Amino acid sequence: MTAEAPPSGWSSLSQVYPRRAFVLAGLGAGLGLALAGVALFTAKGTSTLVVPADAVAMVNQQPISRIDYDAQLRVLAPEPGDATPAVRKQVLDDMIREELFVQRAKELDLAVMDPEIRAAMVKAVEAQAAANVVTARATEDQVRAYYDAHRDKYASEGTMTVRDLVFPSGTADAARAALAGGAPVAAVLARFGG
Repeated sequence: MTAEAPPSGWSSLSQVYPRRAFVLAGLGAGLGLALAGVALFTAKGTSTLVVPADAVAMVNQQPISRIDYDAQLRVLAPEPGDATPAVRKQVLDDMIREELFVQRAKELDLAVMDPEIRAAMVKAVEAQAAANVVTARATEDQVRAYYDAHRDKYASEGTMTVRDLVFPSGTADAARAALAGGAPVAAVLARFGG
């Protein structure tokens, strides 16, 4: 069966042409499959082979930060030229191993069972919350206001021990010089007759 050429104008839309219908249905199916594939591989939690620009590797969809990698690399190789491929591989392998251990600890819910891990997590959250306070530099007015508000913490009654030493008039200057030089009081008293 041969298909007739469609007539021009609106009348061609009212007739069915099997070849055109088949081609359009195929294009629609192909487009639908392509969109489904894109959605499938870009949905959150799906596995892809793409490593984000700010990461050096992905471990079970968790990125290893390039900033952390560079910081650990600087510990082993302070100068940029000192980082050999073997050192870079060692740092990356260590970071991947550490990430796997962290993920396994999460799976086992060790934070609930181990008090040391709980304490470390609490300290980490407290440090993160206090980070901007710790790094902020107080102005002179803020320091003065804090001191004025908490003056009682910085004020205390002092004590002073006073001794009255008396020496004969001929040895008083020499005794004063010896005491100023750090000589023991008992030795100065005995030596100069005080």
